[in-house]
Amino acid sequence: MDGTISKKTLVIGLGRSGLEVCRASTSAKVVATDIKPASAFDCNVLEELQQRGVRLVLGSHDVGNVDDFDEIVVSPGVPMDNPLVREATARGIEVISELEWAWRRVSIPIIAITGTNGKTTTTELTGKLFQEAGYRVFVGGNIGTPLSSIVKRGEEFDLAVLEVSSFQLDTSPTFAADTAVVLNISEDHLDRYENFEEYARSKISLIGKARRKKPNVPVVINGDDPVIWRYIKIDDHAWRWTCQPHKNAQARVGDCEIVVNIGDGKQWHFKFGAPWIFGRHNLENIAAAALVAAIWKLPEDVLQRVFWNFRPGKHRIEWIGRWNGVNFYNDSKATNVSAVLRAIECFQCGKIWLLLGGKDKGGDYGPLARAVLKKCAGAVCFGEAGARIYEVIRQEMDKHMVFIRDRCPYVIKKTKMEDAFFEAVSHATPGDVVLLSPACSSFDQYTSYVERGEHFRQLVDELIRSKK
Repeated sequence: MDGTISKKTLVIGLGRSGLEVCRASTSAKVVATDIKPASAFDCNVLEELQQRGVRLVLGSHDVGNVDDFDEIVVSPGVPMDNPLVREATARGIEVISELEWAWRRVSIPIIAITGTNGKTTTTELTGKLFQEAGYRVFVGGNIGTPLSSIVKRGEEFDLAVLEVSSFQLDTSPTFAADTAVVLNISEDHLDRYENFEEYARSKISLIGKARRKKPNVPVVINGDDPVIWRYIKIDDHAWRWTCQPHKNAQARVGDCEIVVNIGDGKQWHFKFGAPWIFGRHNLENIAAAALVAAIWKLPEDVLQRVFWNFRPGKHRIEWIGRWNGVNFYNDSKATNVSAVLRAIECFQCGKIWLLLGGKDKGGDYGPLARAVLKKCAGAVCFGEAGARIYEVIRQEMDKHMVFIRDRCPYVIKKTKMEDAFFEAVSHATPGDVVLLSPACSSFDQYTSYVERGEHFRQLVDELIRSKK
């Protein structure tokens, strides 16, 4: 359905999702507010919004009486303890995400993908499968292009493949996907959630929301994830993949292959030998995309072509270059501990110089500390969380009576990533890997994980050009 002309809408947060709501809204009155001042925005964008009749309140949230609004649309980065959000909730005014706002206004089928890690890769890969099969498919959501960007042109697409975050799900009360995918659930965003259980329930709610609309909606889940199994009922409409040879599942992930049972005794068999299909996590992402394709009955040859040409995206264990026999990998998108553990698994033990740090999200660094002791040549901690990560690793060292000059890795503290980078380079020897896999968000020193990853790339490029 289209936007209701009579509504009065308040948009909190002028990131990409907030901007698109302002552009697509047909409400009688739209007010947009952001705590950042006008100088932080492109003046052409602000002028465009004003020409559309949007009233802008920038540098504060002083929008007047919230009772003047029928609905409030919040960007994913806006916490639920925002004073405007709290006041609106207390007064019974609807507070929804951009995802929910857009979903109410489009009519195409939705494939929604969530999880702690692998969302972006799986969303991009699934979108490519449908594109190759001839569908007019919108690929977006939390991946970067909001669903609201197609509100006024939804007829151009046959379906949408969306990456969905927990923050979006928290304020999407009626959103319901036609196919729901939950890849994995591990500790993340504990700076925004009271505890892990609250975060896990947010993620798994994607399935509950879908099944409230349609009980038999197909879902795709990780058959090896104990958290997922704890929260959902496994039935004939739950398509699972597993890395365990004796588990019952529709898809089985091996060292270099995936086998998918598509029904009637038929199988798809995919083999992988390319060096860019790097790590078990990528095979799991491919398995999830393959199960979605099986549900939607896409042709096998489409999957073969797409998988053959698949390349993981930037900032995801991305090889940047080689200098003096040392290889550099950018995994800036690894913003939680479980993502870093997966990255470490991809490399030879004792050869990794790991760059860790950023904005602390409140997770448990214990598993990461143990992995550093077992598998890394060294770890250099930086940023706001650097001191805490350093202390956790040193405590783990003391617990196991391992000393820094013995077989244990070097563990060093620095302030900036640049300093951490050159510290690692000074110790690395031919055959080693310098891996940026921070386990934290970037918002202490960067605007995004992309900016952090591009800075790492710049440092590597400058090092290679120096020929030292």
